[in-house]
Amino acid sequence: MAFFVEYEPENKKKHKDFYDKYDLFLRQAVFEDYVEAAKITTVREGEKADHEKNLEHFKKHFEKKSRENEYFIAYIVDKKEPDAAEKVIGYSHIEYCDFGREEFKQYKDHNTPSGWYLLGLGVYPEYRRLGIGTKLTEVRMRWAKDNSDEKKVYFYTNPKNVTSQRFHEVMGFKRIEGEWFFKDRPAFKTVLFEIDI
Repeated sequence: MAFFVEYEPENKKKHKDFYDKYDLFLRQAVFEDYVEAAKITTVREGEKADHEKNLEHFKKHFEKKSRENEYFIAYIVDKKEPDAAEKVIGYSHIEYCDFGREEFKQYKDHNTPSGWYLLGLGVYPEYRRLGIGTKLTEVRMRWAKDNSDEKKVYFYTNPKNVTSQRFHEVMGFKRIEGEWFFKDRPAFKTVLFEIDI
């Protein structure tokens, strides 16, 4: 499985079948959700995935969850079994990066602006093309708007990740021209986008 899958818009028939069968919910993540976020990432990475490394990564990040470092979960419940346990099918992450803070001084070469960054989004393959990534992105932008006076949200990605670029362009993000280096990735040029909120 390729890490960067081709971008495709929602499949209307699949969309209707899915929403006829399931109720979809979004919520703020709790610590225990790190396990499912790691699984989703492992599936996305395919054969070369290191699941133990993913578990360690998400555990560390979920431990420091705060108003400025928030995760969201998408889960479904079968309409025929409303008392069944929720099934997590996706996650997303937003973080406020104030590059003037002491914690960021170690990153000498970054030049991206301070602000809210969309830093992670994953949905199990069988639940893609259903608008779930869009909903997980909208809830993050709403979070940024409701929890600060900031007027923009940023998104950065690998220049090769055309899928993610196309997805965010469809949502209204605009590319910022220039060569950008995000905090902990100074050796890699990134593509930077912004949107007004």
